[in-house]
Amino acid sequence: MSEIDYTLRDYRYPNEGYDGCETFAGVLRTFFPRWCADGKAAGLPKSWLPATAEEYAMHYLDRILPLLDPNKPMHMYEEADFNGVLEQLWNIYHFSDSTLEHYRNLIWIVYKAGFESGLYPDNIFWGEVYDPSEHTDTENEEHRIRIRTRLRKSLSREENLRILEWFHALAPETASGEEVGLLIMYFHGARNNEACGMNYGHLYRLPKYPDLPLIDLIQTTQINSSRVKAGGKTGNAPRTLLGMLPFVEFLEKRRAAIERKVAAGEFFLPEESEGKIEKLPVVCRETSYGTRCSSKDLSVAGRKLFERIGIRNGELAELNSMLRSRLFQDADILQIHQGHICFHDSQHIHNLCTFLHIEHIGLLAKHDLGIYVKAPDDFL
Repeated sequence: MSEIDYTLRDYRYPNEGYDGCETFAGVLRTFFPRWCADGKAAGLPKSWLPATAEEYAMHYLDRILPLLDPNKPMHMYEEADFNGVLEQLWNIYHFSDSTLEHYRNLIWIVYKAGFESGLYPDNIFWGEVYDPSEHTDTENEEHRIRIRTRLRKSLSREENLRILEWFHALAPETASGEEVGLLIMYFHGARNNEACGMNYGHLYRLPKYPDLPLIDLIQTTQINSSRVKAGGKTGNAPRTLLGMLPFVEFLEKRRAAIERKVAAGEFFLPEESEGKIEKLPVVCRETSYGTRCSSKDLSVAGRKLFERIGIRNGELAELNSMLRSRLFQDADILQIHQGHICFHDSQHIHNLCTFLHIEHIGLLAKHDLGIYVKAPDDFL
């Protein structure tokens, strides 16, 4: 047994969790020696020298592992769990942003090694994490400049077209509830938990204005839950929006298909709907029409859509890193106009939102709200 193996051999942190699957410590012990022996082959910038490996082993042992549930299986971790560890590290040690990114990288390489080996799916989607301690000062400055100059300000025309092609290929009867939720976000600028809170009864037409469909966003799902609550993140979050006709027609066809299934006895309305389709969730799990999604379900689906239209996970990680930095905690108010993209950073989860308002809007871009930026002029 090497000295590193001995350092990580701490019986407070078992290899297997309460369901028999590997824990964070179990995955760490499996892969740490490989990073020391051949770092580049393991996806690291370089192999770790013995002194560096010993130092990083102690970072895991003394600072990361004590802040994790030792018996929790790795496949059950979510992004919020690891962000909570980083937040605790900052509260305890007041680390700089670059040092926190080093610890983020230490967490990420363990998690990444496990899902790349087929132990569990990727549930946190960090994509790429840049560790300043692994690079020289010159490389770090070049990386910082590269991020700032490459950081996108909107979806491109081609990416918007790919989303519209994806939308036109969806069948209202068979599309998943997560896909419907992404359409709510894309066409109406809703947050993920706002989209998840929508019921079929929240889409309606006024008798005097049948050509102007309306959508009420008046309830949201709770954090990491499918339970709904009235209102939203802020006091003015409940609102009525003009429904975008392509989406409205899509949703009305989907509702008609559900009504036919109910009439044919192929689907039974759940008790909580009180026998009314109006009270069914629009954003359901897959095609389980009575089971409401959580915001996390929709965020995972959104990242898959990003990948589908050609946006790299690493690019999202770069944006996420900038939004986490202290630099963005006191951002300015941005005046924006007709078409807008919102990369929303709610609990460090990116949401894609497109705003289609006629009058320009003033929005406060803060670390806890996200950063809002102008879309291409030819989008509409």
